Amino acid sequence: MRDRRALFFVAAAVVCFLLSFVADNQRWFARILAAAYIVLAAASLLDFRSHDRLAARVVERAAADTAETALERAGPARPDQP
Repeated sequence: MRDRRALFFVAAAVVCFLLSFVADNQRWFARILAAAYIVLAAASLLDFRSHDRLAARVVERAAADTAETALERAGPARPDQP
């Protein structure tokens, strides 16, 4: 799954940068806004990646806990049973 927020911020940065060529007096503002959108895109991408890693760890830990719980419920192995 892709990070849609980061894609939006990158698209907004491109639009702001392109508009900076058309702006007369406010060219500096459009370029600063484009840079701010790039920073937001990077932050959003880092947030998205950290949530992916966290979700993978939670699933892995839940699978391990389920296996341990099943072994605990089964009880100790009896030598007289095959």
